[in-house]
Amino acid sequence: MNRARSPDTPDQEATGDATRVFQGLIAFPITPLYNAGRVDTDAFAAILEPLLQAGVDGIGVLGSTGSYAYLDAAQRERVIETAVAHANGRIPIIAGIGALTQADVQYHAQKACALGVDGLLLAPVSYIPLREVEVERLFVAVADGVDRPICIYNNPGTTRFDFSATLLARLAEHPTIAALKQPAPLHEAQASHLALTNRIGDRLQIGYSGDELALNTLVAGARAWYSVMAGVFPGAFRRIMQAIEQADYASARSCHARMQPLWDVCRAYASYRVAHEAIRLIERAEPVMPAPLQPLSTNERESVRRALVASQLI
Repeated sequence: MNRARSPDTPDQEATGDATRVFQGLIAFPITPLYNAGRVDTDAFAAILEPLLQAGVDGIGVLGSTGSYAYLDAAQRERVIETAVAHANGRIPIIAGIGALTQADVQYHAQKACALGVDGLLLAPVSYIPLREVEVERLFVAVADGVDRPICIYNNPGTTRFDFSATLLARLAEHPTIAALKQPAPLHEAQASHLALTNRIGDRLQIGYSGDELALNTLVAGARAWYSVMAGVFPGAFRRIMQAIEQADYASARSCHARMQPLWDVCRAYASYRVAHEAIRLIERAEPVMPAPLQPLSTNERESVRRALVASQLI
């Protein structure tokens, strides 16, 4: 499954893999670091193994939760090498490749392909807000040089760029741009998903992020859940996904509602920080966040612990 092919040009095999790569429950684990900033590969393997055992459909490394924006090239490559080796072809590995400059994005894309990932995740990272023509040229330039399917990572809260349906439709014409990771809408999830599906659903595999809000889009027919907390508690999130796949929406909603205390602390402290603290609480690692990010305070940590207990996760 994980093939170290030449990333020189797109091919039909790669783009044909998109449905397999970008569907189902895709878990996004943290990247555990030592104090010195090195990737803790043993801890990372310990974080990855429960995801595989729980049967998630894919693993997304170097997403926002995986600290990609804070890691240099060598650190990113170590993360990918560890994930690809540990998965050993059992499920798809998707790697984030976002960076400030187009040259760096292209480098990360080429390197990730050479290291054997199954798909790429690209957000239009910027310091100066990007214009639509700049984002379009970035994606086309990257897509022209790789043979793995690319997922558009629409994360306007971070990047300050929101993909229009018109731009998505144009990008979908490229044979290597195959999927969309979209924030779950706060209201009218079914109508929003159907409108997007009617516009681009035949050309892009549409999935949603935002654990608290994604359930309604999945019930509405979305085929991919890009989940932060599935990277920590894969079994609980796999059960929700299985209930949705079996059209047992009452069970899915009940399991999801039980996690309201978790959603509350994620909104209060950011899911990135909560995921790091949760990994520490379940003793899979003692992860260090990259500076200047700091761990939660003692009181905040206790709030997270209580939320996880109330959500029946620990």
